Amino acid sequence: MPNNIEATRKYIRDFDRIASHTKTALDLYNEMLAIYPERIKRAHGVFLVTNFQEHGAEELKQATAAVRAAKDAGVKHFVWSTLPDGQGPAGSPPAPWQAGRSAPHRAGPCVAQLRR
Repeated sequence: MPNNIEATRKYIRDFDRIASHTKTALDLYNEMLAIYPERIKRAHGVFLVTNFQEHGAEELKQATAAVRAAKDAGVKHFVWSTLPDGQGPAGSPPAPWQAGRSAPHRAGPCVAQLRR
């Protein structure tokens, strides 16, 4: 048990260190995966959350990288969720951060299959 606690502390320290210099969630994910490739190899399922509202977010690239890594690792279940794009009820003005952007989940149903 003490080894698990110390390993978790190291993981959190590495996460904080890398998060302090990366600009996007994808960069953070890629750097953490490079240091801890075994973390995803033991996963049975993945629940990915991307943030449409993050400045410079490239949700499709983030999700694609995560799906590829999960597929390569033999993950059996994958769920992708995205934060709402902030659109209010019909007829309401767009949120200031939208600047004409559209979230992928607003474009219609999206189904992904992990094919082996």
